Amino acid sequence: VRQKSQLGDGNNTLIANYASDVTLGNGDNRISGNTIQNLTAGNGNNSFDVGFLMDAGEWKMGDGKNNIHIALQNGSIKTGDGDNTIVIDEILSANRIITGAGNDSVHIHSDAIGLYINLGNGDNQFTVDGNAALLEYIGGNGKDDLTIEGFLARSSIAVGYGDNTLSIKGFILDSQIFTGQGNN
Repeated sequence: VRQKSQLGDGNNTLIANYASDVTLGNGDNRISGNTIQNLTAGNGNNSFDVGFLMDAGEWKMGDGKNNIHIALQNGSIKTGDGDNTIVIDEILSANRIITGAGNDSVHIHSDAIGLYINLGNGDNQFTVDGNAALLEYIGGNGKDDLTIEGFLARSSIAVGYGDNTLSIKGFILDSQIFTGQGNN
């Protein structure tokens, strides 16, 4: 069942157990709930605390400081420019995370399997508490700090210009790591 919710410009709050199509205007928006499948938000400082983004769902946000807490299943998150924080409790299947310029932080509290992540220019942090496989990470220019607590397998990591740090605490198997200019 598709459910559409449209909220205009302003500081909006939405609490929903399930919503399939949510559109928010510019402003400081807040969403909490269980499942939000598709979301479009304008510019502003947004805060989203949702149990799942699932089944080919897509979240798109404009410029601003976005705070997102979610579990991902076949989903896509795209933010505009600004300092974004994304916390993911669990990753299931293929997912995409793309951020604009700014100091972004992505923390995954599980294994990261089948994840494409592109953090734009800025001083970015990316942390995986478990293992990473089939991971494609692209970092822009700036100081990137990547930590993978487990192993890295069949993955590709490319960081841009800047003083970057990469820490993999497990083994590396069939993976590629590329660095730009800087003290890496």
